[in-house]
Amino acid sequence: MPAEAHPLRAIFFDARDTLGSVDRPGHLVAFRPTTEALLEYVKSMGVKIGVITNLPDNVSSEQGRAMVTGAVLSEDPKTGRVRTIGDYIPAANIITNHDAGVDKPDPRIYSKAAELLGVQPHEALYCGENLPECLGAEAAGMRAQRKPFPVGQEFLPSLIQKFPTTKTDSGRAFEALFEHEHVLGEKIFAAGHNIA
Repeated sequence: MPAEAHPLRAIFFDARDTLGSVDRPGHLVAFRPTTEALLEYVKSMGVKIGVITNLPDNVSSEQGRAMVTGAVLSEDPKTGRVRTIGDYIPAANIITNHDAGVDKPDPRIYSKAAELLGVQPHEALYCGENLPECLGAEAAGMRAQRKPFPVGQEFLPSLIQKFPTTKTDSGRAFEALFEHEHVLGEKIFAAGHNIA
């Protein structure tokens, strides 16, 4: 029976680049306001919510769980009450590559995550921005859904080597591509002007 035929009992999210950006090791900045709206909607579905995340060697599982649960979603201007991802996803529902002994997209991490939440893989969905990780979830028997990455950041994070770097570039490939296309466009318009 295909996974889609089974009721959905749990949804797992990737942390980095799905729920927010990691601006330094062990610190997640939630996408605002979209992550809170997404988690609020999923909570209303009545399913269990978890996170499956790969952490670097210098960030422990405990630090990773604190990073996710402590990420600020919003602050009430009247009361000052802060809402965090932890209001939707308890630390106990977060599995890391360190816990599982394998990194995503290895199917075993998804199976261990389903076991952690007491569901079968075919009763769960994985949501992340990374296609190989979604394919790993499907290989484990989960459903998977790609969540679009924020605008401009879906390009390669490192600079394509053919483009020279400058003192002011961000090092992101999309910036170099846009700059290259801009210069190319100027040359085309200049050539067109000279022809006219």
